[in-house]
Amino acid sequence: MDSITVTGLIDHNRHLVVTLPEDIPVGPVELVIRPLDETSDGVSSRQQAQALLRAAGLLNETRSAPPDARPLTPDEAERLGRQLAGSRRSDELIDEDRGAV
Repeated sequence: MDSITVTGLIDHNRHLVVTLPEDIPVGPVELVIRPLDETSDGVSSRQQAQALLRAAGLLNETRSAPPDARPLTPDEAERLGRQLAGSRRSDELIDEDRGAV
């Protein structure tokens, strides 16, 4: 039998879900995983988009942190995490800001 191409879904638990056509024979197979966001030359869609935006002068490549910024200490990260733990999700804030649909 010739090779076939099917799409699948890898969930957050890293389980692959694939539905095979009925005419696929039972037996050993070779499985090759290739993320769909890559082209045949190995350049991702994101890299292609960045190149296009850069060429058009529309890609913002400035650093968002000041040059003297330092990583958070574990205590600072924990304190910040506790402060944000009760916060509302961003989609809820956006819906509230836009009003009733």
